[in-house]
Amino acid sequence: MAECLSEEIKLKISLSLKGRKLSPAHKAKIGEGNRGKVRTDAMKRHLHNMLIGYQTPKEIRAKISAKVSGKNHPLYGKHHSSKTKAKLSQVAKARWCNPVIAKRYWQAFNKKPNKAEMRLLNILNRYFPDEWDYVGNGKLLIDGKCPDFTNINGRKQLIELFGDYWHTLENPQDRINIFQKYGYITLIIYERELTTPAKLIAKIVAFQSGKKISYGIIDKQLKLSLKYGGHRDYHGINNPNYGHHHSEETKVKMRTNHCNMSGCNNSFYGKHHTEETKNKMKLVWGKRR
Repeated sequence: MAECLSEEIKLKISLSLKGRKLSPAHKAKIGEGNRGKVRTDAMKRHLHNMLIGYQTPKEIRAKISAKVSGKNHPLYGKHHSSKTKAKLSQVAKARWCNPVIAKRYWQAFNKKPNKAEMRLLNILNRYFPDEWDYVGNGKLLIDGKCPDFTNINGRKQLIELFGDYWHTLENPQDRINIFQKYGYITLIIYERELTTPAKLIAKIVAFQSGKKISYGIIDKQLKLSLKYGGHRDYHGINNPNYGHHHSEETKVKMRTNHCNMSGCNNSFYGKHHTEETKNKMKLVWGKRR
């Protein structure tokens, strides 16, 4: 019916209702009449379309804010009791255990891998291709919890990356126990372990195979990989020294060593590579690229 009314009539109705206050008895009648009614899908769509693009005017927002701000707020000066806090906590936890609601929350977060997670993801992709997938964006939820990485080859294995700052007060065993209830085995990796790739890779290999592997063998493989073109994978956040800085003492030593090797102090001073050596160097660098 509202669609049949002209804009002029709508304006008249609006003006006639402005400032009108309903009595408590009238409000009770309206509430009683609407109680138990279920809106049809057509009505829901109509109401939804009416609100698309609508923005509450600034004046109205200011009035609403003034009515519920400071001392006007119904909870001003009040505090929840311990019993109420416990109830609110239980309700919130129950929401996270609901897969549909939890998925909606994670989509709203739009979470992406941070720097530490990207470094670990690059290590996993390089040394364990097609084995691990990043699911820290809510792709996998277990009892309302979201692990960082999961094995995608049929093994119920998870990897949790604990930051050196944000996870200091957390007990990793709590996460392990939660995932264990659903048959998952969890490996905890700390952010500081990313600075020693050889030990980290040995730890992951041992976790996957269930055997203890010496990281000395992995270290040799890393050095060989670095020698034959693997250096490109250690740029930026993949570099073990990313985010670290030389001390003033080290900087002085480096400057001193550089000065000692400059000019005539350099062992190659006055010497030149032969054409044969130049061609060999071109071939080596060409392979690395």
